[in-house]
Amino acid sequence: MSLKSSILYLENVNVSFDGFRALRDLSLTVKPGEMRAIIGPNGAGKTTMMDVITGKTKPDNGRVLFDETVN
Repeated sequence: MSLKSSILYLENVNVSFDGFRALRDLSLTVKPGEMRAIIGPNGAGKTTMMDVITGKTKPDNGRVLFDETVN
């Protein structure tokens, strides 16, 4: 993944809630002009991922950048 050309960059993001791993080693890159769809069943971590991107939830580890560092 290329950080330099990305508008959204997630690298090895992990989030746990009371021992439940909601996100495990999530990596995602979105470049200008790209569209991505996030789909999955209930409990797959979609909302947790969005909460990490917006800064609402702090990841246990990993890196999140959305035009600037979020965490």
